Amino acid sequence: MLRLDTQQFKETIDAFDAQVAQTPDIDRFCSASCWILPAFETLSSEHQLWAWKATQTDGYVALCKGSHPRVGRYLQPLEASWGLASPIVGKNVAAVTDEFIAQAREISHSWDILFLTGISETSPQFEALVRGFQVDHFMGIGPSMGRQFASIEDGLEGYLSRRSSKFRANIRREMRRANQMGVQFEYLNNFKDAQECLEVFERIIRIEHRSWKGREGAGITHGRMYEFYRSMLPRLAEKGALRVLFGTVDGVDIAYGFGGIFQNTYRGLQMSFDQDYHDISPGNLAQIEMIQCLARDGVEIYDMGQSMDYKSSWTDAEFETVAVIVRK
Repeated sequence: MLRLDTQQFKETIDAFDAQVAQTPDIDRFCSASCWILPAFETLSSEHQLWAWKATQTDGYVALCKGSHPRVGRYLQPLEASWGLASPIVGKNVAAVTDEFIAQAREISHSWDILFLTGISETSPQFEALVRGFQVDHFMGIGPSMGRQFASIEDGLEGYLSRRSSKFRANIRREMRRANQMGVQFEYLNNFKDAQECLEVFERIIRIEHRSWKGREGAGITHGRMYEFYRSMLPRLAEKGALRVLFGTVDGVDIAYGFGGIFQNTYRGLQMSFDQDYHDISPGNLAQIEMIQCLARDGVEIYDMGQSMDYKSSWTDAEFETVAVIVRK
């Protein structure tokens, strides 16, 4: 494999994303550059990039190196906070994985643990890793991570037809009430430059301050989460992938939602609302409006992110990955 420094990796990022788009059995949005680079720069900035380009086939491995007194030196994906990103990508991902295993053995003096997230237990990566390391390394399975998603390719009515009668009745009642109150929505899918993105992000943050999360200091209004999304939005916009929705009443912002598109899938990133308006269900209303707008944009899959009980009524299925741990 060919080792890439930070500048070389960034220069080849379009080719990297093209390989992500062809990799089977991974979370493609969360393995692509618009997710992993902001995560690396804002959540793992103390780590050193260790990335390679495959030389025997087309593909990449994107890891970073850190150390901890209890575990020693480790290599992990650029985004390891949630464990969503797969660090090994390529159309023939089994071949890329085999090449990485040979590389990892060659540099085994430099690491004690490999922490490889975002891997499906039924995938070619998983099979290749087990085959390549189990003979003389300790291997374990780390935390699993599920994502819930729904089809929206047949529009809002098609989406609602797959929900329960109670769900449909509640949504239609909330939509009628919102119409009576004059709730309006603004859908943004085109941004002229990074400055406009940052202005939109600050508008989001003003709403977030008034949400229950913001009021409890648990939202994205500050710290690393603020920097993570602030870094991500301009990257998404540059690729034409950013989508933002605002809900308003009498010109006052009361709700927001934003996310990004990769291929035919929209990944919802954050959605919240002013807690003072909770009685009109602005979160549900924003979700329904987002589905309508995305369907008109030609989006086929809505990935609602990390699995949670409340999302089950909104989604059709779940995709789960695990972390593979390799220790010398």
